[in-house]
Amino acid sequence: MPTTGTAFTQALHSEYLWLADAEYSGGDLSDALYYGEKARRAGNGEEVAPEDPYANATPIPAGGPAATAGDRLQAALAGGGKTAAPAAMARAQVAYDCMIREWCEIHDAIAGCKDRFLAAVAEVEAALQPMMEPPARDYLIFFDWNKSNIRGDAAQVLDQVVASMRELKATRLNLIGFTDTSGSADYNQGLSVRRANAAKAYLEAQGVRSDVIAAAGRGENDLLVPTPDGVREEENRRVEITLE
Repeated sequence: MPTTGTAFTQALHSEYLWLADAEYSGGDLSDALYYGEKARRAGNGEEVAPEDPYANATPIPAGGPAATAGDRLQAALAGGGKTAAPAAMARAQVAYDCMIREWCEIHDAIAGCKDRFLAAVAEVEAALQPMMEPPARDYLIFFDWNKSNIRGDAAQVLDQVVASMRELKATRLNLIGFTDTSGSADYNQGLSVRRANAAKAYLEAQGVRSDVIAAAGRGENDLLVPTPDGVREEENRRVEITLE
């Protein structure tokens, strides 16, 4: 069929057709039809999304090789790989799909798909290297007044912290909680600790080991925005995060 769209979607079309044919030749008609449909959509110019490993009934272990592969793929897609190296980016995505579907089914990756993915994503990363900044080591998350629960925006930052830890191979994570100046100093000290501990619990749930996280609170000391006593200031209601 004639293809339309960008160089990336046209490359996706070819790669998904290749995988559909490989599955058909191997006797797996169901997966052949599945990848054939992805090829059709890509051929129509649609940027078909890669597989979501966490949508399967058997989740991918956090921090394992499949999760790391997903982090690398998403970073390459978001970082401009579709335009910097469209053919390699398409190979990486399709090989990742193959790897993840097999992981979900038999708890292991097809060696050929894994090797194909690693080679392709390395090619994309090399093309992106001049444009990619190293991951940050310092982060901030903020809290509602008198609260220590992790908000949606804070969760997104903490997810980035996890990704940066893996990329930087960080061995320690420091969390320091703070409050604004409303409330008593004693109460605020406890609240700042609860905020740091809430961030720690979230990170542990994402697979970060408890023993590499140090959490502490400094109450209403070291204000990010200097204010008089009794002032509610969101930027002072925070946890500072540092990777080492």
